[in-house]
Amino acid sequence: MTKPPCTADPQKWDLAFGSFVDWDNARNDCLLRCPMLVACRAQLAALPKRDQPKGVVWGGKAYGERGQILDTDGMKGRSDRRRKVLPTTTDDDDQSPAVDSHGTRIGRNAA
Repeated sequence: MTKPPCTADPQKWDLAFGSFVDWDNARNDCLLRCPMLVACRAQLAALPKRDQPKGVVWGGKAYGERGQILDTDGMKGRSDRRRKVLPTTTDDDDQSPAVDSHGTRIGRNAA
């Protein structure tokens, strides 16, 4: 049996990582290449509402941080918001602190 594409690189399906292009590719991999799509969707349908996926691509659909299904525009918006807080520096000396996707300072100057 062929393995589902999500098992090769699970972060590709996690909306905490990557970008819109990564998530759109993951969604398409689910829909077009996954041998487990029907079983995956059946498992998803059986979950209680409180246990619906959050922040992932699952069964060919992207789910936001509150479990809402994201359309293409929703995924683009989430990607745009993430890019605004990804690590950045102003010069080669890395004097400005960078922040992760949760707004936490990271790097040498995180104090």
